[in-house]
Amino acid sequence: MSEPGTESEAASSAHSKHSKRSNSKRSNSKRAATVNDLVKKLHGRLGHEDSLSLTEHLSAAKVLCSIRNRLSNGETLDSKTLIVLLCSGIACHRRWSVGDSGIGGDATEGSARDEAKELKLNDESKELVRGTATRIFVLLCMSERQKKQTSDLQGARAAVATAGLTSVWTQIEPRPKRAKKKKACATEEGTDAAATADAQDAQDAQDAEDGDERREEPSWEVATRLTPGEVARHALTLGVNCLDDEVYTALDGLMSLFYRNASANMAGSMLMPSGDQDFVSLAMATPMNALKGEQRAKKLAALSMAAESEAGQSIMRDFLLSFLLPASHVGVRRTLLLTRASSTQAGVDYPELTTRAHEVAMAGSEWIYANGTNVLERMCCIFAGLAVLTTKGGDDPIRKQDAFLGRLQLPFLETAPPAPEALRITLVPSHQRWVLYRLDARGMPRILCSLTGFDGFCDVALQLVASLR
Repeated sequence: MSEPGTESEAASSAHSKHSKRSNSKRSNSKRAATVNDLVKKLHGRLGHEDSLSLTEHLSAAKVLCSIRNRLSNGETLDSKTLIVLLCSGIACHRRWSVGDSGIGGDATEGSARDEAKELKLNDESKELVRGTATRIFVLLCMSERQKKQTSDLQGARAAVATAGLTSVWTQIEPRPKRAKKKKACATEEGTDAAATADAQDAQDAQDAEDGDERREEPSWEVATRLTPGEVARHALTLGVNCLDDEVYTALDGLMSLFYRNASANMAGSMLMPSGDQDFVSLAMATPMNALKGEQRAKKLAALSMAAESEAGQSIMRDFLLSFLLPASHVGVRRTLLLTRASSTQAGVDYPELTTRAHEVAMAGSEWIYANGTNVLERMCCIFAGLAVLTTKGGDDPIRKQDAFLGRLQLPFLETAPPAPEALRITLVPSHQRWVLYRLDARGMPRILCSLTGFDGFCDVALQLVASLR
């Protein structure tokens, strides 16, 4: 017989060994976590659209430190993990731009002192999120430096410096069509007509080339030929060069430019899977064909009339300025109207454009759309009417709510997204294309139509209005 307690001691010993093995396995699994696993964990903390708690943010900060240490020790990220890290940074930057950090709790009703305290907490939360977005950008720069690729720093500096000097309208303005010269006819007998036509074609091409040389473009016009992906690449190149600086001021400035252009490049690739081609889905073909001729004209006129109010005039004025002023001056905003600082500075630096925008707004959207000849001014009438119909809810929605409630995405707007099933319009400036789409159950865009020009914008705007009913 065994002594009393022997069985219990054996069981206890066995349990202890099992616990040690379990702890050892858990420890080994923690040690086995790769840098790619850490990036996925980081994305889980920051990549969602829900409110970001302080606990999640602190956990993400610890993961960031671990990723930095791994990269410093020579570990590398594969291409898929780099995209995940980029998406985490874009989500973090978007959260900072929209102002929906979620850290610090919900606003509570109370005295002015309580509201001021809540506002201060929100500002501090935004700065925390901004710092995290910058640190993710640093990780992307560290990963890029590991590739040890030669880079053109001078070209990158020039591209980044000129990226904000162009206006949105400069990028999407319809180019005038060049008239073709009539080919000379052969008048002498025995003359080869085909040879004469080829010679004339060569002369036309030479004339066009000479004309381009005579019309030498300013330096900032060159930036209009850069795609968002190229601008993001140049910003990343400068970021790599700034890694050894003790102060992150330059990296903090490059961060926003990089994320804006990287997200625009990603959106463009997802919204134009078949390239730069016009597209209308079968589901959208029938309602678009039903709106033709006089009925289409009436609906567009009614849409412009929706902006016949003081609020509509303010929207027309600020949208006209937003398209005409340099991108660096306009900046990025969440609401329909320009910030007070941007509006005041526009009157100082660009008095002629400010006066023009004011005069167009005072003329009224109905009159400008019916009698105007300027494409941008007529387009702003549609913008203003669409804004009045979509931007609703809360106190003073025109000045406080997200522009178009996130349904219309433009280069100078950064808004919270609408419901997944809602129709959305996105402008792809590099291709002058208006894309109408909605998200499917997986969160991927389902393209309904993709059109160019003023008529294309009007078509997608009418379909968006029809979906509001």
